[in-house]
Amino acid sequence: MMSPETKTSEALTQNLPTLYRDLIAHSPLPMAAAGGKNHIVGYVNPAFCNLVGKKREDLIGHPFSETGQKTDNCIVTMDRVYRTGKAETCEEQGISGSPIRHRFHAVWAIPGHDGRPAGIIIQLTGSVRLSIINQQLAAMNQQLMVSAVRQHEMLEEKERLNSALQVEIAERKQTEEALQKLNENLIRNRDALRNLATELVLVEERERKKVSVILHDEVAQSMAAARLRINMLNTFIEREDARHIAKEALDLIATSIQQTRDLMSDLANPVLYDLGLKVAVQRLTEMLADDIAVDFSSRGKFEMGIDVDVKVTLYQIAKELLKNVEKHSNAKKVTVRLTEDNSGVGLLVSDDGRGFDVSILRSPDKEGGFGLFSIRERVSYFNGAIAIQSEPCKGTTVKIEIPKERHVNDKI
Repeated sequence: MMSPETKTSEALTQNLPTLYRDLIAHSPLPMAAAGGKNHIVGYVNPAFCNLVGKKREDLIGHPFSETGQKTDNCIVTMDRVYRTGKAETCEEQGISGSPIRHRFHAVWAIPGHDGRPAGIIIQLTGSVRLSIINQQLAAMNQQLMVSAVRQHEMLEEKERLNSALQVEIAERKQTEEALQKLNENLIRNRDALRNLATELVLVEERERKKVSVILHDEVAQSMAAARLRINMLNTFIEREDARHIAKEALDLIATSIQQTRDLMSDLANPVLYDLGLKVAVQRLTEMLADDIAVDFSSRGKFEMGIDVDVKVTLYQIAKELLKNVEKHSNAKKVTVRLTEDNSGVGLLVSDDGRGFDVSILRSPDKEGGFGLFSIRERVSYFNGAIAIQSEPCKGTTVKIEIPKERHVNDKI
């Protein structure tokens, strides 16, 4: 025979509203309905059966304390909710040996027809299985150990890399310092070689001038005097054959005098020294081939204040540039501008020839570039400035400016 509480529990379960029944039945959380002071189970959902590992018929009609829960805490809470009608939560440990070691319960009252609690509903709001905890803890411990080992390895690797980096930085610094010193030495040597080359050119020009003066003052004068004497002697010669020999001697002397003058001009252009830079450069333009149109102009006096070596250098540069125009550019027109003012002397040579790629000037070779490279070095020797503009098929323009006084670049 069923006890009164069992009957109450069954009646409570049968009288549960459909909404309650559906909510409990379909809840993913374990839920149970119990009635009476002993909390006889009247209904359990599938999730609750799975949790406790029992069938529904083995649970219904039995006190909630027999469901396999460690219910000390929970029963106290259930008693209080059944008595007061106020919902509460409780927390308790699971039964020893059970895989469920920690639970959280929500308990609220089922109101009866008179408004007083007719029963209660218990819902497990959370549970943790020991096996899962152990697995998670083991995995976490393993991860922590691996992480610690890896961190130690990373720290060792970091120290090794830092040491290697410091060594590399020190070696690189030493290399940079050595390269800097080498570069400084190269610059000094380059400047020294440039100055030496320019000085050699100027010394050569001075020696040429000396030889030219000797030829003019001594050799040419002696030959002129010899020609004069032979002419005087010729007036006293009556024999025709003797006159013929004298004429041949005069012709040889005249030829020698002309050759001497040509040699003097090659050694040191007398126009440059006697008539000045402007006239000398203009004469150079007049000596160009007939098929090259020349536009020559000058601005300034070109008479005083220009160092002799500056004059010589500009004249040589103008001669080389015009020779390049005539020989290599295939130009139809060349423009030459010579300027002089308080700051210095300027030379511009521009042609409409085939031009070239100015990048070859950075690394001159046997194919070209040495001439302009040499010009640039000589201009730099006097602390001058040079600008070279050229493109293939678009002509070439070279602009040079040199101080009138000789301020030699002596960075050596």
